[in-house]
Amino acid sequence: LHCLQGAEGLLMTIPQVLKTRPRVLTQLLWRLRERSREALDELQMVPPRALLQAAMSSIEAHPDDGGVHDAALALLADLLAVPDYRAIFAEVGGWQYVVMMMEARRDNADVQRRGLQILCELQRGSAFRGPHADRVAQVVMQMLERFHTDSGILEWGAWLLLELGNLRAVLKMLEHTGEASAAGLGALQALHQVKWGQTEGADMTAIVEVVRVVGPITLRVSQSGRSEVLNLGLEVLHSVTCAAASATDESLPADVAQARMEAVIVQMEVLRQRHFDVDTVDRCMSVVEIFQLAPEGSQLKRQIRDSLFTEGLVQRLAEQHALQDRVQRKVLWAHGVVLGPRAVLSIMERLAGSLPCMVAGVKTLGKLFDDLDELDATAREARALTVEVLTRAMQTWPKEVHLLTHSCFALSALAAHGLDTEGGCYTAEHLKVGLQVAWKRAGEPAQELDLQPDGKTKARYLREELLRLEIESVKVAGPNLLQSLQSECLRAGTAEAQCKALLRDAQSMEPKEFCDHLRLALVGLGIAGRAEHVVE
Repeated sequence: LHCLQGAEGLLMTIPQVLKTRPRVLTQLLWRLRERSREALDELQMVPPRALLQAAMSSIEAHPDDGGVHDAALALLADLLAVPDYRAIFAEVGGWQYVVMMMEARRDNADVQRRGLQILCELQRGSAFRGPHADRVAQVVMQMLERFHTDSGILEWGAWLLLELGNLRAVLKMLEHTGEASAAGLGALQALHQVKWGQTEGADMTAIVEVVRVVGPITLRVSQSGRSEVLNLGLEVLHSVTCAAASATDESLPADVAQARMEAVIVQMEVLRQRHFDVDTVDRCMSVVEIFQLAPEGSQLKRQIRDSLFTEGLVQRLAEQHALQDRVQRKVLWAHGVVLGPRAVLSIMERLAGSLPCMVAGVKTLGKLFDDLDELDATAREARALTVEVLTRAMQTWPKEVHLLTHSCFALSALAAHGLDTEGGCYTAEHLKVGLQVAWKRAGEPAQELDLQPDGKTKARYLREELLRLEIESVKVAGPNLLQSLQSECLRAGTAEAQCKALLRDAQSMEPKEFCDHLRLALVGLGIAGRAEHVVE
């Protein structure tokens, strides 16, 4: 029939067998479902409303036939992945048929799973709200109780509850089943996906309940060592704290302010207990992000500073994981954010013979100065010493391309804040020294890398950061310095070399990557005063 008349022939046959031939009806529905997966274009020739109503009519005609239900729900689940079908299904009240089937066949895992898939697709299109949502939530909660060992039902069910604004129901499930159960793990995984301020019901008032439930669980598994649950708990606590971190103590309800403090306390306690574990250290040190978000002078900021530095926790981590690059990066980043750039420079000078420490320090300084919109007095005073440390590192390790690339970026981040006036520390001399060392130490390795089969990408990124330094330097140079800098840029030929390399390698690059690199190279040519090269 399909070969002779196509999907339209299958659909036209359904009314003829709808009430009297359930086995034939089932096979027609399965065949349509196969076509929806193999050739959706063919189904576009069939009116969507007629196709959806055929599936729903089949369910209505045979309320007790599991085979018909399974085929109809499977067809609907596939069709509703397409937005046009979702909209029409909602218009004709299709959710009622799905919920009715799920309520009637509560013990059938296949029906529940397919029905849940349909409801999730409907929710993506915001197909139901208000009383409809309450009924759906009730069905989903009953389903989760029955099939709490089914990972698919757990994942979709918890997601749908959250989308319907039932975050507290997910918390209740976690609290009731415990973190050791599959249902508890599924609830934690769902909470990990919450977008605070976007997911319905995930507002400030819900933070208190999340911390009350997830906090003790995280502390318990910290001692037992269940890494998956521990990581999820830490991620959930981190996300809820970040959501509330930027508010002042006075603007928050007292219980919310207390909850965000407790979330940080839990993360710091886990760090103390599991300071030997690199993955846990990596996650717990993310409290530095919370420190950045917290208002100046807030209790939250003081709590993080005291926990990390007054108690000597960061120092202990640095000594215990001296050879762990990932931990050292976190330690240096914490010093830079909490104590300022001078603290990072102090560590780099103390461990000047350690290449991993220098690489981590260079990256930290680059990100610190790049993130700052305006420099405070401490950061401004540290710029001159930062130039000295960066150029010394480039001269000490002239063959370390990774270090050279990030050093050029850090120097450009320093230059972007402009020269100090009225006797400040960062002068035109520092700008020139940074450029001269970068040209000398980064220009030659870029040429050498270009000759190696596997070195072209590294050369491209090294030249890009050197270009960025040239551009930022010319932008802030005063009239007395501008002409000489432009001449030096032309003599160095970084922009021209980058353009030639990009044109040579264009066929092997992604279009967006090629355009991004080329744009910066053309700007480099332009600011050096060679408009004719840009045109060429």
